[in-house]
Amino acid sequence: MAPPTSVVVIEAIPFTRLGISTALRGSCYDVVGHAGFHEIEAAIDRYGPDIVIAGADLLKDGQAECVLSIAKLGEPILILLAEGAEAAQFLIASGPMGLLDRRAEPEELLACLEEITKGNRYISPSLLDGIDSSQERPNTAHRQLNISWREYQVVRLVEVGLSDREIGERLGVATSTVNSHMKAIRRKFGVKTRTQVALISKESSNRRNFD
Repeated sequence: MAPPTSVVVIEAIPFTRLGISTALRGSCYDVVGHAGFHEIEAAIDRYGPDIVIAGADLLKDGQAECVLSIAKLGEPILILLAEGAEAAQFLIASGPMGLLDRRAEPEELLACLEEITKGNRYISPSLLDGIDSSQERPNTAHRQLNISWREYQVVRLVEVGLSDREIGERLGVATSTVNSHMKAIRRKFGVKTRTQVALISKESSNRRNFD
């Protein structure tokens, strides 16, 4: 039998920490430790977890550099707990493998853990649905990337892992239209792959958020 996957919970609210531990009790995920926001690095060094589940307030609590470093390295795997579309849109760019709605049921937490341990990114549908990607509104971000507003909408959805078909459904356009946008985006970015498109978008978002 394989050993359980070790989890450390970084969360300021004791009740939330207890709730996560209770939800994972009896599963193949073993909560080996808890810590507050300012103890994240010490907790990782001490417990050596496979996965860190952390409150998104980490990014507002002077821990942004540490969180982004974990997300970039992918070790340990990072799940952030978020609430609201505005927070989700900001946090997607920070690069966690998992972005979970704080209001999620225990079953969704387990589904998230299962997906990320397979190497797949997981974002709560409730958070993703709150990001109104189809709304036409003024924005300077697309100008910084030298692409159109519609192309920017496509890029952001590529960044969170949606397929062309899923992007088309969200934006209300045909998959072939999304394919055309992707060709134009790759040409403008000077890249060949979808992963490179997502990386450029993520780096641009990080610069805007932390300048």
